[in-house]
Amino acid sequence: MKKLTFDRLFNVGLLAILAFVVTLPGTPLRAKIRSWTLDREFSRLAANHWDSLSATSPRTGAEDGDLVVVEFGDYQCPFCRRAHAVLEELASKLPNFSVGYRHYPAPSIHPLAEAAAMASVCAEEQDRFEEMHSLLIETEDWLEDPVWGDIARQAGIQELAEFERCFSSERVEERIERDLELAAQLNVHSTPTFYFRQGAHVGYLDEPQMLELLGLETGHEDEG
Repeated sequence: MKKLTFDRLFNVGLLAILAFVVTLPGTPLRAKIRSWTLDREFSRLAANHWDSLSATSPRTGAEDGDLVVVEFGDYQCPFCRRAHAVLEELASKLPNFSVGYRHYPAPSIHPLAEAAAMASVCAEEQDRFEEMHSLLIETEDWLEDPVWGDIARQAGIQELAEFERCFSSERVEERIERDLELAAQLNVHSTPTFYFRQGAHVGYLDEPQMLELLGLETGHEDEG
């Protein structure tokens, strides 16, 4: 009986120590548990909003592709710019791959991000989203002193007066606000944040990681 009582007390004490260690700030185990919890929550939110996300985001790549990634991004975010190269590489290898884009500018740290998002939305209105998106995310000249009319011309926009009207209108601000509201519903807090049909991921991904989250084998990239 004494041994049974001792064993019970020992187990209770062990559990208490384990609980204390898990709840200590900065411990690897707590960080892993938090990461796992966030991943599960992101996956649930992605599943609940996937149809809306994938259907209404402006696309680059295959318009009717069944391999879709939706990114919340910021045109001044260095990790978004790095990730873009990975996404472009996948698009060149997978004919059914496309990227949907949602705006999540952070003007407090990226002072040109909001204006760049506005330029992207106005280009989208003239069916030049992909060209403007590539120009903003792949080049750096505009980061110095952007002249948005000139940038629109470089992106192949024909109706420059209409672009200027759009750029100074309330509707472009409302459009970006809708993306920010959706981001809030999805618990987006930083860029890039990627949503897949299978779940979500926060932060930069290399090609093998992206393929894994798309549900593909790493060697699958050469098919097709």
